[in-house]
Amino acid sequence: MKDCAKVLWRRGLLRKGYGICHGVAGNAYGFLAAYQITGDQKYIYQAIKVTSKLFIFLLLSFQSINQTINQ
Repeated sequence: MKDCAKVLWRRGLLRKGYGICHGVAGNAYGFLAAYQITGDQKYIYQAIKVTSKLFIFLLLSFQSINQTINQ
């Protein structure tokens, strides 16, 4: 499991979407599974880091859409 988590962390996000199979949800799920199996809290940190990228992306997307609508 530790090797799987290392691959997730090194390769980063797949840019295919936001489903459980690809992207943020799948990566976060992998890190949470690694934490559940190993008990190592670094995987919780990695899950939070991965999901924070989603929130930043969504925030920037909504700001861009809002600016377009208000013009």
